[in-house]
Amino acid sequence: SYLNDSAAVTQSIRDFSAVLASAGDAITPAEARRMAPALVTQAQRARALCDRLGAQRLDDQRLEAQRAAVVGPLARVCTSMEAIARLAGDGNVRVMTERVADMNAGLAEVRHEGAS
Repeated sequence: SYLNDSAAVTQSIRDFSAVLASAGDAITPAEARRMAPALVTQAQRARALCDRLGAQRLDDQRLEAQRAAVVGPLARVCTSMEAIARLAGDGNVRVMTERVADMNAGLAEVRHEGAS
């Protein structure tokens, strides 16, 4: 259901963010590579849930409007998560950090659209 999938994708994003935060402020290439498998797992889970949300259509007009508004920004967050996980595996911390900023901007957009 929409509400369960929404809660699950939110939890995946939180878990992904917690993995990133576990490295502290200065992520080294070695640390990035170490955390990559956990990031990949959460990014894949979030993408699957995001895809399910995108395919759903709801009878409740208010919930459908909310779903339709957040699915695009949420897909961009998932794309950022996938890129971050890939870059972590490569140990490319500089670009990874840039994509974290993109992800955070996308999350702000999701929160804004979800509150509308």
